[in-house]
Amino acid sequence: MSIRMMPMEYVFSRYPRLVRDLAGKLGKQVELTLVGSSTELDKSLIERIIDPLTHLVRNSLDHGIELPEKRLAAGKNSVGNLILSAEHQGGNICIEVTDDGAGLNRERILAKAASQGLTVSENMSDDEVAMLIFAPGFLHGGAGHRRLRARRRHGRR
Repeated sequence: MSIRMMPMEYVFSRYPRLVRDLAGKLGKQVELTLVGSSTELDKSLIERIIDPLTHLVRNSLDHGIELPEKRLAAGKNSVGNLILSAEHQGGNICIEVTDDGAGLNRERILAKAASQGLTVSENMSDDEVAMLIFAPGFLHGGAGHRRLRARRRHGRR
């Protein structure tokens, strides 16, 4: 079975350049940290996670990490942090994309969800609003278990 196993380095190796190039185009400063590059995953799964993981990384850069001046105004370091990590947990692998950006925009999520015909309410908790991004069609991405933890002004995980 180990013949089909590959290290996450195969996936992670494409992100330093992507992050550097996209952050530069967006006028953002970002430090990328890779954790668990030696974690092994079946080759067929690695091939299936590349596109969704790339989407999450781009989303963190586009919508999560703020411009340096906004970060400084919020009392943060001008350089944003983006962490990609992979680890085995029991019989599963946990892959996380974590940033220290602004977090999720509650009003924007509610507006988009309402425009897509989803039932929304201003009385929804922050966790309920955050889960709306996983509604079919809200985000583009692959199948699999998704877990989200977000705190306003503290990024997302």
